[in-house]
Amino acid sequence: MNDLDRLLSESLKGAGDSYLPRNAVAAREEFAARRKRRFVWQLSGGVALAGAAVAAALFFASAEPLVRDEVEPGPMEVAALDILTRFEVGEEPLAIGAGKDFRLWIASREGGSVSRIDLNTGDVEKIDLPGANEIVVGAENVWVSGEAGNYLRINEAMPEIVDDGNFVENAGGSQLLDLAVGGDAEGAAWAVDLDGCVWELTTPREVGCSEPGFFPTDVATDADEAWILDSGRGYARQVNADEGVNDDRPSDYYEGLPSSEFGDMTIVGNSLWVSGSGRIVTVDLETSERRNLEIDGDYADLAVGPETVWALAGWADGDQRARVYELSHDLEVIGISDILRGEPSDLVADANGVWITIRYRNEVIYLSRGETAPPVPPVVEDEAAERGDVVMVFGKDGDIWAAYADGTIGALTQTPNEEAFPVLIDSLDGTGSGAVIFERGFEGGTPKLVHIDLSTLEEQELVDGYRPAAGSPDEQAWLGTSASVPTVVVGTLFSDGPNVLTIEDVDGEPVQLSQLAWDAGSTFLYGLTTGKSPGSVVEIDPEGDGAEAIQRPQEGARYTAVAPADIGGTITVIRVCCDDAEGPMTVELGELIGSSGSMEYRTIADLSDLPWAGFDDMTLTPAAGLSAMPNEDGTVTWGTLDASAWVVSDGVRGFLVDDSGEARELPWEIHGGIDVNEDRNLR
Repeated sequence: MNDLDRLLSESLKGAGDSYLPRNAVAAREEFAARRKRRFVWQLSGGVALAGAAVAAALFFASAEPLVRDEVEPGPMEVAALDILTRFEVGEEPLAIGAGKDFRLWIASREGGSVSRIDLNTGDVEKIDLPGANEIVVGAENVWVSGEAGNYLRINEAMPEIVDDGNFVENAGGSQLLDLAVGGDAEGAAWAVDLDGCVWELTTPREVGCSEPGFFPTDVATDADEAWILDSGRGYARQVNADEGVNDDRPSDYYEGLPSSEFGDMTIVGNSLWVSGSGRIVTVDLETSERRNLEIDGDYADLAVGPETVWALAGWADGDQRARVYELSHDLEVIGISDILRGEPSDLVADANGVWITIRYRNEVIYLSRGETAPPVPPVVEDEAAERGDVVMVFGKDGDIWAAYADGTIGALTQTPNEEAFPVLIDSLDGTGSGAVIFERGFEGGTPKLVHIDLSTLEEQELVDGYRPAAGSPDEQAWLGTSASVPTVVVGTLFSDGPNVLTIEDVDGEPVQLSQLAWDAGSTFLYGLTTGKSPGSVVEIDPEGDGAEAIQRPQEGARYTAVAPADIGGTITVIRVCCDDAEGPMTVELGELIGSSGSMEYRTIADLSDLPWAGFDDMTLTPAAGLSAMPNEDGTVTWGTLDASAWVVSDGVRGFLVDDSGEARELPWEIHGGIDVNEDRNLR
């Protein structure tokens, strides 16, 4: 061990001794389980500035930790931060860094890749790197940490050359939590791992490890010093410094900083910035004076530009929203963004704005308070307007998607939660702005009803345990999904006068409901039964007090989907027959005519020859004369028919069928429901 290694090891050990004892194994497991945020690297003009450059080091004994009163920054005029540019990148992008010549580097763990964006041309190139997690860009190399604790080094000029490093695995270490790069001639790169050890990656070597009681979660550097942060306790300590850096400084160790499950730290000039628990605190390293700023959210990731500091403030506990602040070096708010969704995960600053990865939308966006954007095409102000009207919405891969008049599709949501049963409505409050509501499931929890305004894509979680009823943009009905006894709410969900119906039994028989549909005149509701009496249809008077009657199919047959009628009947159904028959199964599109349990079934079209994947997850919706011609590029050319049409899905495929039985398979998988816009404009 050389002098630098020995001094750093002793410094870390001394820091650990000053804290309360803590079970090291439990601490590591706790932090590994809760850590989901990606940390931030300071860059300017496309070239990395922040680093752990330490050609020489001088350690000195720590003074007592300083905790002083904080100064609140004064108010100033706040500008809006707007999205000027966006790029699609690999699946679930997490970390981002910026290199020379206007190049961005993005690590996508789930996609197993690193994306390189050339901002001069707008080209996006992907490099296969399984487990890519953290990323930071140095003077010559891009450093990427993997999930298994190893790391990769990519020469920025020759990205095809990848040096695979596995020193952590070989040394018995663990996952790298944070990376930082230096600005010295050797291009030093530093890391903190899950065991509380500090590594220098270019050698590579383990520089030192802390003792139990000190759990470093972040490393922050500039050209001549390095600090580590224990975000859980709000402790920060300097672990490396060039000679002369600490002259006239009162301390190299601070307590009383924001403590948070998700904290961040950076160095700005001669100040230490620490975020967590809904605030940002700065410490002047020459005077120890502190400033404090309260912000939205539970945490804030930090990035430093030439003139300002950027904070990505978000909420913990699975919330996927965040807001961006632009701050002066005096901790005053200069700019603020609207709420961003899709789990913004990391950010990096340049001279005019900030780049942000949006994890569940597979994209990188650029925000600025001015009109100056990098040398790439600007984002279209109204992307939906360019695509035309929404033709339909549907569930796909656990998210809600829209199909547009230009034949393309796009995700309205991209979250880790299961989302299904979308329904188009005018609006919740009757203003007619256009919206989609759907059910969002949570593992081990009650599903939520979610609303998205189609003009702004603003999302709002409404209530727990309800599913919207397909069929009419003007009449609203909701199926309760959390109670043991089916509940149907008719009317605006949040008004004072919705009619709440409890469907305990029908004709003395208990029932469960999986779907709701209005009749053609929005007069009666019809529910599809599951449970002990699957495949029947229940008639519900929306102004009454429960179910009126039950319509059972012939013995051996069952109804598998219900929808409003489109050609004069009462409701439309999919009828499957017969489960116990020796002959082939038949699948029919039909209609039920009549009411009060004496409805007559009539076949519209035989759909038995379609390649059905199953019948338990079928959905049906009227398509009001819509036609579709799939194209080789995966898009659709839409048209109109002088005939009735429906979209039928089996939970995997979607088919557009008309009343003659002609069917065309849509070129997208459809899971979890579909609804068609009756007022579309196919221009």
